[in-house]
Amino acid sequence: MKKIILLPVVTFVSVSNNKHYKKNTRYEDIEILDQSSELYELLAQNTLREGEFVFSKFNSPISFHLLNKEQKYIDTITINEEDEIADFLSAVDPSLKIGISYPIYASSFLEENTVIDINTNNELKEYVEKCTMKI
Repeated sequence: MKKIILLPVVTFVSVSNNKHYKKNTRYEDIEILDQSSELYELLAQNTLREGEFVFSKFNSPISFHLLNKEQKYIDTITINEEDEIADFLSAVDPSLKIGISYPIYASSFLEENTVIDINTNNELKEYVEKCTMKI
């Protein structure tokens, strides 16, 4: 009797894990970062830092996906600190495309205790510009 009860539990866990894997497909929420865009320039110039002062804090790692010209997946690079973004972008082969995974969660030191949910390249650009405005 105990063996019959355990079998459905094991089956349920196995099926449950497969569903979770399928939900987290690599390219669900990725936008291509155009290397000639203002957003790319803002990130590549490390505009979120001026000297020792940091204007923002990403509350979760950011995943950048490297793609070839046909947009086929090559690799994923996870960035944990704002300072690493500019270094990563300067090291990427210009022939590759860069995809950014969304959402990104961030905090601005201009708006204390506020978590910002960033879902697109345009929202990320607006966030970086807002963080770097001099008051």
